[in-house]
Amino acid sequence: MPSSDREYLTSRNYRCRTCGHKDVSYGFIKGDDFLLETFDPCERCESTDLDFLLSVPNIDRFDERFPYYDRGLGRMLTSKKHRMEVCKELGVVPIDGDIDHSTEYNQAKRKNEEEDKIVEEIKDRVENHPGYAEYRKKREQGWKPEFKHRPQNEAGVDPFNEGAEK
Repeated sequence: MPSSDREYLTSRNYRCRTCGHKDVSYGFIKGDDFLLETFDPCERCESTDLDFLLSVPNIDRFDERFPYYDRGLGRMLTSKKHRMEVCKELGVVPIDGDIDHSTEYNQAKRKNEEEDKIVEEIKDRVENHPGYAEYRKKREQGWKPEFKHRPQNEAGVDPFNEGAEK
């Protein structure tokens, strides 16, 4: 059965046009269409003349419709139980809800700042330390270092004993 033919139970916030009462009503959707006749009437006055209010849907692992393809697990999942079985089989722990990455982000940011500081210290050393005076003099005269790489995987070359006699 194509997913557009399936009906799904959903809940929507509403305001009753008759009495103004606000609450939640449960009913079915099919594809992108509300099946209005399936929604509960107003709790206060039993009217079915409801205005459905805009709301952000609750996107949560426990709100997913099955079956669905989980990209993280690389599998088609048919139920919550099946999801748990797949996680156990793969040796992973399912994580539901919002994940806060701020700790990892802050650690990476601190590491980048520390590395940037090291780079600045090296640049400062090259520009100011007496040990680099000859390098600075040659650089001012237009010299640029040439980086030559030896051919990789040359027959008969042992990268650990290049200078050793054969």
